[in-house]
Amino acid sequence: MYKLRYILSVVLVIFVIALVATDNLLAQTPTRKVCYHGVDNVSNVNDFTVLRNYGINLVQAIVNEGDLNKLNSYIQKAEETNMYLIIWPNGPHFCGSDCIPWNLVNGVWVIDEAEKPILNRIREWYQTGRGRDLLIGINTFQEPRNDGITLAQQVALTNKIKSEYNLPIANWIDNVVDTGISSKAQWQAIGADAIDWPISWTHCIPFYQGSGGNTCQSLTCEIANSSNPSCCLNQWASSCSNKCYGPEGTCGYGLEKMKRDRAVVGENANYGVLLQAFENVGYNNAHVPTADQMYEEACRVARSGVVDMMIWYDWDRSYSGYTKTLHNGQFDPEGKDRWAMLKKITDDCIGTLSPNCVSPAILKPGDANGDGRVDGTDYVIWLIHYNQSIPGPSNGNFNSDGVVDGADYVIWLTNYNV
Repeated sequence: MYKLRYILSVVLVIFVIALVATDNLLAQTPTRKVCYHGVDNVSNVNDFTVLRNYGINLVQAIVNEGDLNKLNSYIQKAEETNMYLIIWPNGPHFCGSDCIPWNLVNGVWVIDEAEKPILNRIREWYQTGRGRDLLIGINTFQEPRNDGITLAQQVALTNKIKSEYNLPIANWIDNVVDTGISSKAQWQAIGADAIDWPISWTHCIPFYQGSGGNTCQSLTCEIANSSNPSCCLNQWASSCSNKCYGPEGTCGYGLEKMKRDRAVVGENANYGVLLQAFENVGYNNAHVPTADQMYEEACRVARSGVVDMMIWYDWDRSYSGYTKTLHNGQFDPEGKDRWAMLKKITDDCIGTLSPNCVSPAILKPGDANGDGRVDGTDYVIWLIHYNQSIPGPSNGNFNSDGVVDGADYVIWLTNYNV
């Protein structure tokens, strides 16, 4: 009996020690919060004030080539309202072939002359204390499915802009797991850690209508309900346990997609985070989610701890192919306040936005190890990788042309001890 009591006592002590250790571990493990609640493509700068009062602290703004007046209006309003900014230089996806901020020419990115004043103005603002506090990044997304641009090529563009303009970069990564990158090692192998703010997108729509008609077969997607195409027409149907989703995913599938993408990107991609983006418009005759459905999905994602930011596609965006936008069932009794649901999401599901989120530190040209100085250590890194085909400033490839060579040495030398 004594021996049994002794054994039970030892087991109890071990259990208590394990419990205390677990509590300590949990106490040390940070709980991820939504750091940024944002809106994409706000065309009216006067909306900044309303959005800020509703708990929104970020706006992604589309700026045409050479439109310094529009850019300056966004910068001024961001300063007035204490709003973070992602600047998205306009491209052919929005304004045709006459509006291309950068081109891939024989495998090398060339920044259009009309875009350089925009980047210079952003850099000028970013170098001020206020700009560094508020700017999150430049979005370099180039529609990889439509334009044939790979993620590796977008990484090269990221490195080019960072090395030449010293700006943080955001980029839609379009569900990296479904584009052939399924591990952190693969992500790092193409230098994708250079993307400071990888953004993973969720279309809250059930399908794309292709030339083949309203069927799952018209999609480039995982056909989970090939025997029941009607699931494509209403993803909330109770009979559709496995939903069909498009390249960016849909509501209901979005959270699982975020988990997979986060596993690939990692907890911190460079100094940034993985972002969740919602779109709530319908193509052709596609189902458009109600405000209740969007609210439910947004709260599910916000409470999951998977993402650090949620950004919403502008509901009133007029764009070819979008025939419906979310208006039914909004949380404004008169239906006049298009931002009312975002306030409700902030109040009910996000709460106080975390103050512990900062814009990423950016490498200076020639600063390979990111310590803020261009010195002998950076030269050694360049020398180790000399004559190798390896991307990224962190490897000594300061001009991001994919080869560590004499041109990179000149960049290091020019910025040495500056």
